[in-house]
Amino acid sequence: MRHNFRLLFLAVLSVLTCAAQAHEALDLEDPSMNSAALITLWIFAVLAGGAFIGFLGLLLGNLGKKKNLVLAGIIGTVLSGGIAASAGFALWKQQSVGLDRIVLQQTREGWNAHYGSTIDIQNVLVLPVGELTNILTESEIGTRLQVPMLGLDVELPKQQVLNLTFSVPMEGDFLAMDGKLTIRGVSKEKYQQFLKEQP
Repeated sequence: MRHNFRLLFLAVLSVLTCAAQAHEALDLEDPSMNSAALITLWIFAVLAGGAFIGFLGLLLGNLGKKKNLVLAGIIGTVLSGGIAASAGFALWKQQSVGLDRIVLQQTREGWNAHYGSTIDIQNVLVLPVGELTNILTESEIGTRLQVPMLGLDVELPKQQVLNLTFSVPMEGDFLAMDGKLTIRGVSKEKYQQFLKEQP
């Protein structure tokens, strides 16, 4: 009997632990999250929830049937592995994004522009002139992003990811009202060169 309880406890604990790790490791509301990875993660999470209910049923109705409890443990292990694998896949997809993904983050020290997972620039957002660009924005403290010369006036709620889509009409520097962020418009050729020259 004690062995059965121990097996059931370990199976349930592994499912819940993997689900918690997957949730903490990933921002499931990130608009850039790969849809296939996200769907896979949720499927395994739902299956794990169903398995948890099944474990309770086995515990309450089949305490004397060791084979059923062993089967429950195997199912729990498989589902836990599925959650961990799908979470890892989702994280890998996030880390392997191309340079065309731009993330603009505001911290207490200033702004950081991330191009893909390899380029990080402080307080300057470099964009190609005349191209409609999609940018993921997030503020650590909550702020209003105002760039009058570009017609930008957007409220950035604290720690929420928002999509901004706009274009820079001409080459040059455009200063945000906070005095910290500069949006720099460059030609398409210079923009490509900028991406290539960054470490």
